[in-house]
Amino acid sequence: MNNRSLRSENVSLVCLLIWAGIILLFPGRELDAQENAWVDTTEVQQVAERKFLNLERNQTIHRFRGDHVVQKDEVINGHVVIVKGNLDVYGTINGDVLVIGGDVRVRNDGWVNGDITSLGGKVVVEQDGHVLGNMLETHASNLMFTHVSSHRSRWRALWEEPGDWHTDTHADAEKLVFRYNRVEGVFLGINMRQPWRRTRYFSLYGFGGYGFKNKAWRYELGIRRWFIDPYDYRLEIGFDIHDLTDTKDLWRTSYLENSLAAFLFREDYHDYFRRYGYRVYVAQNLGSRAFLKLEYRDDDYESMSNVTNWSLFGGKKVFRENPPLGIYEGKYQTLIARFNWDRRKGYHYHQRGWWLNLEAEIAPESWKNTTIFERYLLELRTYIRLTPDENLNARVLVGASQGDLPIQKNFELGGIGTLRGFPYKAFVGNQMILGNVEYVVSNDLLGFPFPDGWNLILFGDVGAVWRSNPDQKLDEIWKNLHRDRLKSNIGFAIASRDGDFRVNIARPIRSSRQDIIVTVRIQQPF
Repeated sequence: MNNRSLRSENVSLVCLLIWAGIILLFPGRELDAQENAWVDTTEVQQVAERKFLNLERNQTIHRFRGDHVVQKDEVINGHVVIVKGNLDVYGTINGDVLVIGGDVRVRNDGWVNGDITSLGGKVVVEQDGHVLGNMLETHASNLMFTHVSSHRSRWRALWEEPGDWHTDTHADAEKLVFRYNRVEGVFLGINMRQPWRRTRYFSLYGFGGYGFKNKAWRYELGIRRWFIDPYDYRLEIGFDIHDLTDTKDLWRTSYLENSLAAFLFREDYHDYFRRYGYRVYVAQNLGSRAFLKLEYRDDDYESMSNVTNWSLFGGKKVFRENPPLGIYEGKYQTLIARFNWDRRKGYHYHQRGWWLNLEAEIAPESWKNTTIFERYLLELRTYIRLTPDENLNARVLVGASQGDLPIQKNFELGGIGTLRGFPYKAFVGNQMILGNVEYVVSNDLLGFPFPDGWNLILFGDVGAVWRSNPDQKLDEIWKNLHRDRLKSNIGFAIASRDGDFRVNIARPIRSSRQDIIVTVRIQQPF
């Protein structure tokens, strides 16, 4: 091991020890006290109503303090808000439900024809209870410092939503981090994206852990400060230092889903590299649904190699080799700009609205960069609720680049989450276009012999990845997109009502082999 690696490992260990000391000095009891105080404020109630109620319909809002019961023959037309109490639903609510500081219980034969959100409590639906919308359990403190993700309740800023093209690799982790992959083996750590220490304007956050097979520490230490407004027009600046096992594949599969696939079946869908350095960012909320972020990064990239081939099942199968970076190892100083506009309804299983993400990353020639490149992304998702039992969902994803795009920034299609009828990452290049469409229909409408609460999904995918000359301008690269480059497939899936578990069966439309590919997912593809 060279001196540079030794110094890096020593710095990592020292930073992790400092970080652990801060955790011990400032435990989470103060945070819990602050959270309970927030629940009692009128401001939190107002913010929660804006975030979680569908106010576009101009429905009446029925507000109650303390426990409340909707009786068996009672019908409430409009939204229901409960503050510091529990809600029991025996009758019918034609609207959304928001409970702050309590539980929601939908009893047998009870109906909620909308979404249910519980801040600081639980949502319980009995066997014969009915909820037509989304259900979310989260915390009142998320309103002050964070935004709830599209898949789970988490502590994260509005601009830190995982599963997209964003590269904050630990934004989707709980306090205890456990993952398994082919370049680290078992990895254990502690994640404090939920700030462990904060004043009214400042917050500290961090992450630290150890890979037992590659014998390497990983960490992140950061501080951020907000200005102007804590909610809709929040301006935030932040700084962190980090040494991470990074991947660009979180938009395909989460850490949880990938770890289960690797641990059980010897399938690792992520490709990895080490990224260490620092970043500075400024971000601006543009209302409660949009944000703009500008980030400067100074990072070193290093290759990582396979260190294990173990899994619980898998027979003689071996893990894919983790691709080396080769000549693209080294220092990169990049500027990243991101704009996001989220008009989706619901925070778990989206049925209405749309989501737009624009991102640009530039490595200028005048800065210290191993290679010079520009990389651009556009993603649009839309969700159309045709009837209470039918939904039409679609995604369009476009990637473009100029210059010598590094391997760790390449575009790849095929397999899970992209072109589902083709082998994983079968197509690689520096330009990309992808379209996905899904028609979701409830089994309540179809009457197939499935268990209650399941959906049938018919889907189709079309896309292409190709490689253009690094000197080509952006307005010229589309000349290389020929019809014969496009790959397409069709398929169907059996999925749970919330879409978090599904079995996909897909096949290419134009192929001499006509292979059928079956995949099991525990998260929505988009």
